[in-house]
Amino acid sequence: MPSLVPLASEALLSAPSTAASDPILLSAHGDAWQSEALARRARDGQLVRLARGTYCALETWLRSAPWDRHLLAVVAHAASRNRDVVFCHQTAAVLHGLPSADTLDVIHTRATSRGGSGCSPARNPYVNVDAASRLVGSLRAEGLKLARRTLPGLPVTRALWNIPPSLLQTSPEFGVVPVHLSDGRFIGHVLADSVPWACAAAFSSGSLIDTISMSDHLLRHRPDEFAATATLIEDLALSRAAHRRACLTMSFADPRSESPKESASRALIYQLGFEVPDLQYQVLDATGREVARTDFKWRRSTLRARILLGEFDGLMKYGAALAGPNGGDDALAREKKRELMLARLGYDVVRWIDSDLKNPRAFGRMLAEHGVPLR
Repeated sequence: MPSLVPLASEALLSAPSTAASDPILLSAHGDAWQSEALARRARDGQLVRLARGTYCALETWLRSAPWDRHLLAVVAHAASRNRDVVFCHQTAAVLHGLPSADTLDVIHTRATSRGGSGCSPARNPYVNVDAASRLVGSLRAEGLKLARRTLPGLPVTRALWNIPPSLLQTSPEFGVVPVHLSDGRFIGHVLADSVPWACAAAFSSGSLIDTISMSDHLLRHRPDEFAATATLIEDLALSRAAHRRACLTMSFADPRSESPKESASRALIYQLGFEVPDLQYQVLDATGREVARTDFKWRRSTLRARILLGEFDGLMKYGAALAGPNGGDDALAREKKRELMLARLGYDVVRWIDSDLKNPRAFGRMLAEHGVPLR
């Protein structure tokens, strides 16, 4: 088994003052003074403890996007272990750059034996909760969006014994994966299962809503790995139910999907019993000029507007415009003009946001009220 590539140099670890500039710190192994120095800074409210002996600057942690905090927790977990850790399942897929509709709340690792499988509870990373709460208040005053009632926590860790009995003599493929935050900062190397092994495990055990964004992405951007995943699923000795779940995720993939939330929306629409919509529908005016392109389209047979358009509105949709002198006013005005134009062309539009996807029953009622046909 290859050794874990070191996260940080001894020079960095010997200089705790660099905590604010580097997102991950490691206590030097066997260096009691260094370990105590980092622990003292955590007690002072400068650092959060992401894993045993592994710390991150408090402000870096709080300012990071949820998906970046998950990556920090993954690398910290690997760095804190006495033996090499191989990440698997959805965690490995995310490390390889596959998208997830929601930030994972679990770190998946490969158990080295059946008895080693199980779930470890999430640690509290805040040694000084008061300092963290004060900093959260200051960051909110600057406009940073953070949950009001809870501080961002760590994911639980789940060790999976996911090697089918027929392949116990064949270890899944894995390798060293470099990990970067969304702003490009490198935070370390970890070991992770290959994309086909990670996806085969995730697709055969996860729900369609949780995994379809990965399948869509593979088919659209990495078709060779999509084909390798399909082959591996057929070669593994999966249970009938696991094989059925994996095949559904693969067969439901659509390369036209352009975002993880669009993928999750399509999966939920299907699971609620509605007709699967057409994707990326071009709206043309009387001259044949494209005036809009929408996420989803259904054709109805009874209502006045025969074509119903659907759109997922992400909270980041107007992010670029919000930085301008007029905030999001210009973007909202353009969106209103676009919606009026669609109405004049005879289209109905149903829109939803992330919170709607988290309430399937209400989402189903919304679709039914707009006349989305059943399948």
